[in-house]
Amino acid sequence: MKKSVFAFFICALLIQANAWNGNYDFAVGDSGYRIGSVDKRMVYVAEALYNDDGTYVIPEEVEYNGVKFSVVSIDVLAFNGSWIKSVTIPPSVDYIEESGFYNNQKTIESLIFQDSPVILDCTRLHGVNDCEGGQFTRTNAKYVYLGRDLTFVPYSEYYRDYSPFGNANNTIETVEIGQYVKDLSYIPLKYNDNLSNIILHTTEPPVAPSFSNLQYVNLNVTIPRGTLDKYKASTTWKSFINLKESEENASKITLDYDNESGSVFVNRQPSEREFSVENGSNIELLLIPAMGKVVSGLYVNGENKLSELTNNAILLTNVTSNTTIKIVFSVPNHTVKMMCGMGGAYCLSVEDGSSLDVIIEEEDGWTISSVFVNNVDKTRALSNKHLYLNNISTDYKITAIFAEDSPDAISAHSGNVNNTDLRLNGRNIVFLNSGDSIKKIYDISGELIYSGTGNQYTVPDSGVYIVVLNGNKYKIAM
Repeated sequence: MKKSVFAFFICALLIQANAWNGNYDFAVGDSGYRIGSVDKRMVYVAEALYNDDGTYVIPEEVEYNGVKFSVVSIDVLAFNGSWIKSVTIPPSVDYIEESGFYNNQKTIESLIFQDSPVILDCTRLHGVNDCEGGQFTRTNAKYVYLGRDLTFVPYSEYYRDYSPFGNANNTIETVEIGQYVKDLSYIPLKYNDNLSNIILHTTEPPVAPSFSNLQYVNLNVTIPRGTLDKYKASTTWKSFINLKESEENASKITLDYDNESGSVFVNRQPSEREFSVENGSNIELLLIPAMGKVVSGLYVNGENKLSELTNNAILLTNVTSNTTIKIVFSVPNHTVKMMCGMGGAYCLSVEDGSSLDVIIEEEDGWTISSVFVNNVDKTRALSNKHLYLNNISTDYKITAIFAEDSPDAISAHSGNVNNTDLRLNGRNIVFLNSGDSIKKIYDISGELIYSGTGNQYTVPDSGVYIVVLNGNKYKIAM
């Protein structure tokens, strides 16, 4: 017995000494900070300095002497002050040193762990007599907002329960669970007569702790809107008599996509097809196509948002209504271009392996004379102005030649030697009796390739060309 008392006395002295030594490098606002790494610009919360209301909201970043530091940890005995009532821990903090929340007078009544997909390592309290227990054993927490999963020294290492709230007094009255939490099994809520409300914001039921039969009858358990069927199908949660969906302002988000073609991350986490967010929330979407696929469509309530996608990510801000998000994953599209000589052009895309019906329409005063697919004459494949392409597996260039409806249109070819304006010799076009008049030559796509007064022009390739000379138009095949 004497050893136990002596050990406890030494432990208490050490705690008081450490709490009063002011062991921090600089102070900003109501907290002192210790520099953990200058190179990485990281600091620890070393001591909660006195303030009037006892409320501490740890910032993710502090600035000292013109240098910005990330707040990444909470140091030993940082929150031991008897005036401390509430502490908010930001996502940037990923580790709490041993006994970071040892509070000698147990004055802390509110603990808020802000939402984060990153697990928070809580270690434990000192392993000496009264100091043993979970990280938050020496608090008097009545309200807990748990926005992230917590990890801790496991039972197997010390054969004692060092879970964050292990061995704590049953003081919690309301526990609120954020959307990233997956496991609550380590929180001792069973037989806690003070507990009255559990509020869950996660659409996927987390692993539940143990409850008593009386708690199943008495506790009020509130879940996100649209998730009642899931919770009713979940072990433990389905047993609560007062299980109800939230009536607060929230928006239902519905994701529509083929999960064999890709996956979707919401706020950096894999997401259910349906979930709810509080009105005014931001939603970050990351779209991950499967091998060989790309994101080819993104529609938010029917509005095309594909152009706003950056590196397959998009941020939807201030969501205030039910939202349907349709994502289309597909194989890379092949482009089918149609270029109408002397009459315009258009482009479209189709999926690999698709079939396409190209309708070639004529403008007034023009008639289709030739159609080429990748420079291969497909005029005979036309059927009532339709060109059918099946099993598309490459990029296609479709060219349509339109002849102007005019009695002056003349077809010229290499055997047309009686023509008084032109003579064709190989790839040479010889202009006869034209003097210094302007000659114009258009290629198969309608692009002007020559305009001048010369008497001869050599076309770059074999193909179909349009020559305009002395008010006449000639369609020539070289």
